[in-house]
Amino acid sequence: MQEAPAGICIFDSQLRYVQINQFLAQINCLTPAEHLGKTLREIMPSLAPIIEPLYDEILRTKTPLINIETSAENPRRPGVVLHMTGSYFPLLDKDGEAIGIGALVIDISDRKKAEAALEKSEQLYRTMASNIPNGAVMLFDTEMRYTLVEGTELAKMGLSKELMEGRTIWEVFESDFCSAIEPNYRAALAGETVVSEFTYCDRIYLGYTLPVRNERQEISGGLLMAQNITDRHVAEEALRESEEKYRCIVETADEGIWTIDAEGKTTFVNQTMADMLGCSVQETIGQSLFAFMDAEGMAIAEANLNRRREGINEKHDFKFLRRDGSDLWAMVSTNAFSDKEGRYVGALAMVADITARKQTEAALKHSEAKFRSLYELTTIAVFMSDENSIYDVNNATLKLFGYTCKEQFIGNHPGKLSPPFQPNGRDSSTLASEMMDLAFERGNHRFDWLHQRSDGTEFPAEVVLTAIEVGNQKHIQAVVQDLTDRKVAEETLVRSEQALRQQAQREQLLNQIANQIRNSLDLDTILATAVQEIRNLMQLDWCVFIWYRPNSNPPKWEIVCEAKNADLPSLLGTYAVDDKSSAAVQQILGRKIMRVDDVSLFEDVEVRAIFQLFKINSVLSLPVHTASGDIGTISCYQAVSARHWSDSEVELMQAVTAQIAIAIDHAELYTQTRTAAELARAQTQHLEQTLHQLQRTQTKLIQSEKMSSLGQLVAGVAHEINNPVNFIYGNLSYTSEYTQNLLKMLQLYEQEYPQPPVTILEAREDFEIDYLIEDLPKMISSMKAGADRIRDIVLSLRTFSRLDEAEMKQVDIHEGIESTLLILQNRLKNKPDRPPINIVKEYGNLPLVECYPGQLNQVFMNLLTNAIDAVEMEIDHFARTGKNLTITIRTEVTDNNCVAMRITDSGPGISEDVKQRLFDPFFTTKPVGKGTGLGLAISHSIVVEKHGGQLFCNSVVGEGTEFAIEIPLRQKRN
Repeated sequence: MQEAPAGICIFDSQLRYVQINQFLAQINCLTPAEHLGKTLREIMPSLAPIIEPLYDEILRTKTPLINIETSAENPRRPGVVLHMTGSYFPLLDKDGEAIGIGALVIDISDRKKAEAALEKSEQLYRTMASNIPNGAVMLFDTEMRYTLVEGTELAKMGLSKELMEGRTIWEVFESDFCSAIEPNYRAALAGETVVSEFTYCDRIYLGYTLPVRNERQEISGGLLMAQNITDRHVAEEALRESEEKYRCIVETADEGIWTIDAEGKTTFVNQTMADMLGCSVQETIGQSLFAFMDAEGMAIAEANLNRRREGINEKHDFKFLRRDGSDLWAMVSTNAFSDKEGRYVGALAMVADITARKQTEAALKHSEAKFRSLYELTTIAVFMSDENSIYDVNNATLKLFGYTCKEQFIGNHPGKLSPPFQPNGRDSSTLASEMMDLAFERGNHRFDWLHQRSDGTEFPAEVVLTAIEVGNQKHIQAVVQDLTDRKVAEETLVRSEQALRQQAQREQLLNQIANQIRNSLDLDTILATAVQEIRNLMQLDWCVFIWYRPNSNPPKWEIVCEAKNADLPSLLGTYAVDDKSSAAVQQILGRKIMRVDDVSLFEDVEVRAIFQLFKINSVLSLPVHTASGDIGTISCYQAVSARHWSDSEVELMQAVTAQIAIAIDHAELYTQTRTAAELARAQTQHLEQTLHQLQRTQTKLIQSEKMSSLGQLVAGVAHEINNPVNFIYGNLSYTSEYTQNLLKMLQLYEQEYPQPPVTILEAREDFEIDYLIEDLPKMISSMKAGADRIRDIVLSLRTFSRLDEAEMKQVDIHEGIESTLLILQNRLKNKPDRPPINIVKEYGNLPLVECYPGQLNQVFMNLLTNAIDAVEMEIDHFARTGKNLTITIRTEVTDNNCVAMRITDSGPGISEDVKQRLFDPFFTTKPVGKGTGLGLAISHSIVVEKHGGQLFCNSVVGEGTEFAIEIPLRQKRN
């Protein structure tokens, strides 16, 4: 960041610098350390008004702003304006809230200077081209695309800069012409300068095609300068053909040609000269030069001839006389003729008719005199100034500023006609110079200004500056118009507009209250809106709504809504009325308005004392009578000072009061309707709850009877199996002992009689005594294992049924889970169509839990049965993916003194729609005949209602399901 070639910084939410690199710090003429902890306004005050709104927008919308160009003066480098482009990004915390802003700033001052230079260069090209007589300039890039076209000849060629700029030569000209000029263009792009003549639109042009190089001296394009030389070409052709054609040119020249001999006799005039004099060529030949002059002209001509004899050539304006006696003003250029010896033999004069110019000059002099008259007689103040000071003012300016003579103005800077500072705080002289600079730049500039008369009084004015350039000198014409009367008219218009706006606001209040009546039937809302809007519009200290309760004992005022200044005490509450005959009560009962401009002058002493107690100076109170007979009042109070209640305000309050009365009637009718509807809804809800309770009771009775029968059956079976098993199990130990004794006896015989008779050996072989000796102990052990298994099953059946444990007691939860798993063992082991279901036990260290053991075992049975059903649904998926068929049982003690039991399966999971109805009675997703929809409903009832616990389901479709049971370790006693 510190070595980045661009400015990088980080601001916090208060626009304080948190981090900044060296590049940006150097731009600001400070070190990075001098930035930290300071705001943008402290570092760059001129840039802050531009950037702060952008930062506020970024922090609010959390959206970056990219490539924002700004320009500002560096306070540490006065007069130096920095041009920068910045990209600003919001910095967000982990919660997505904006905590600051990151900024990437690039200094584009050099680019701005280059753009300005480019613009100046383009303007220079265009100015140069527009000043080439009968010519045009065309600037093109390396692709032969015109980038700048200018010149007086374009229109004659049927072209324009709009038609050519941005297009290639092939897009502008016909292919034949392109083929002719393309080699010149390519030569220029190769660095050569080509001079050639070409014909276009029957005109002959001399073209200069040369390369254009950038500041690195690389060729960036080319330049074609073309000049119409058709006339010159024709003249040259004529001169080459014959002298006759040369004479023809002389005869048709626009200027008159006149030659005389040494005696001043005419030897030659061309037709143009003869036409100027108003006679034919033959009539002039041999005539004296003085024949076309008046007496004054003759004297001047005689002196001129003497200078010709001396070999002096000159150019001057001269007045001739035409044959008809009219004046011919001409600009005469004379040259003396000499022979070989240097003797004067005559003179040649080139004569241009300037009669029209002389007439124009005369008209201009007349116009200037007329303008001076208008300038002096106009009632509008006008003065003239150069770049530094005033040099002329008219009489209206003297009158407007209160001066007596022009000398009091002349030599002063225009800013001296103003107070030291303008209303915006700027120095008048400096600001006046800036206004003049803008006028020189734009041609004219209009603005408002504060002037000062000679007596020191100030007046607002509108000033129009017009730039006038005469030769190389710049002048300013200033027109000053006094705006005092217009400002007064504008203030009157503003006051009128404010009155109309207040009237519109009053109409808006009425419309808003009417809309409130249509949009809301809540009486409190209507009254609160009314008092708030009345206070806002009428700028009140208090606006309250009061109910009059005449039937209470004693009668009372009840203030139910108020809108007030924050500094004033609240008036909400009830206030006893001591006497129904008081003025306030009589006025409200009589439907009269209480209008008191000054409480101190109110006649009723009791009412006056009450108002003065709350420091109320003015009162406007209007009664509100409803259709149901209720009586209220809208009261407006002024506390700071006494207030005169206008008739328009009283009329507004009367209209508002009528609307409020209608609103109260509507609200009361709506309240009655809602009360009746609420009563009917409550009765309906009570019936629905009763029906639901009956359905749940019926479900519990069915399940209770079912589980009672099942429990008795299981207990009976266990009892019947237990007796014979005890008989078998009790004799197995003796059988094992007897068998061991017989085998030992047999071994003793073998030892004592190693050579038994043949009959015994054959019998030993027939009876497979060796195998019997080996297998008989195993058989006895297997019978004992089977008996143990039967005993365990009987114990599990008894544990599951728990007919002897119908009451709540402390039990081992794991024992109940194990008994349930033993009963379900047949469903867990492998089958021909599927592998075994794995049971993963993650038992915690649980204490004895106080519960209803039989009912809790029923919950385990329901949940484990559902888990097995869900896992079996994944058999097809298991065949494809090899996914394990697993049921996980976890137990633990929670932090809130509860025991948690979680049964998780690897089945297909449960959708959100099904989860919403899992514990509803008779709801099932199993096929017909496989489920009643009561298992989970009964389980939920046992856990929640019997044990004060929770039963909830967590499932993700495709990932399995978890049922979690939480019950307290110790049950609460009723």
